[in-house]
Amino acid sequence: MQAMNSMRMPLDNVHCGMSRVPLDKVQCGTAQHRGQHPHSTLVFDKWHTETIHANEPVSMELISSPSPSRVRYHANMLRLAAVVLLAMTIPGAQARPATQPGAIEQIAQPPRVLIYSRTAGFRHASIPDGIAAIEALAEVHGFIIDATEDPTEFTDANLDQYAVVVFLSTTGDILDENQQAAFEGFIAKGRGFVGIHAAADTEYDWPWYGQLVGGYFKSHPTVQPAVVRVIDRNHPATSHLDEAWKRTDEWYNFRESPRGKVRVLMELDESTYKNGTMGDDHPIAWCHEFGGGRAFYTGGGHTIKSYAEQWFLEHIIGAIRWAAGVDGDTVDGESADTPSEEETTPIVR
Repeated sequence: MQAMNSMRMPLDNVHCGMSRVPLDKVQCGTAQHRGQHPHSTLVFDKWHTETIHANEPVSMELISSPSPSRVRYHANMLRLAAVVLLAMTIPGAQARPATQPGAIEQIAQPPRVLIYSRTAGFRHASIPDGIAAIEALAEVHGFIIDATEDPTEFTDANLDQYAVVVFLSTTGDILDENQQAAFEGFIAKGRGFVGIHAAADTEYDWPWYGQLVGGYFKSHPTVQPAVVRVIDRNHPATSHLDEAWKRTDEWYNFRESPRGKVRVLMELDESTYKNGTMGDDHPIAWCHEFGGGRAFYTGGGHTIKSYAEQWFLEHIIGAIRWAAGVDGDTVDGESADTPSEEETTPIVR
């Protein structure tokens, strides 16, 4: 499939192969497993975030005595096809070289990204979908992805090949002291970190990590819709968003607000959902320079459907490109690293 150009395409239609099809009637080839059923239609839901998901069950009447694992297989194949299609529709999702002034020079091009998803506590069902989504995005953005849950890969020599390490919903104590030292050295070399969702529920007894990620998880209500206030749209992870972004996820409360220590990009409007505990100061995505490198955190990404949302995927790839030093601010003259007075002052609503 050929990547689309950098212009934002209308969301009422997409290209699938060589033909233009209505967005709510997209068929991407066939999803066959040992010839047991024909293709299934992917239905695009245009509510708020252009969520895409596969209808389930998939051609159930054509599968005799289907097992739960077989149904999950077909559903996952459809979701993966949806993610690849969405990656192609994200503005600027061409395989462009990751070389701009200020990009990391000491590593090989194209940049490599390591996704680390080890869990020593709660394990999110969305982790495989998150890995697949980032792999699809990386392919069209010119990155190489490795994914692991093996902590022994955290050595100076191995980490030296990467531009960015992504902690994808990690939980608990996931690195020993030597591995922690290697990761600290990685950041000190000017490399990047992206933490997604439960990365804030990780390594509570490692103070350096707490400063890197910017805050620790405290609690969360049930999964529900909420309005995210995008207060800084000059960052590659937020430049595509409107000032108010309504989406459904599991919304973390943090032990304390990181505001003043980091550059806050988005915050939650607690009046739009139940059981937020941080009041008017509830950041949910932020970035900062730390320890010689760049660090980004987003609280989204609990749900499987998050990784089939166009705007969330664009949020994630923007974060990775920024952490790799490929992209800076979208407005000339704005600092990418120092919070402004406006950014460190809660918005009065």
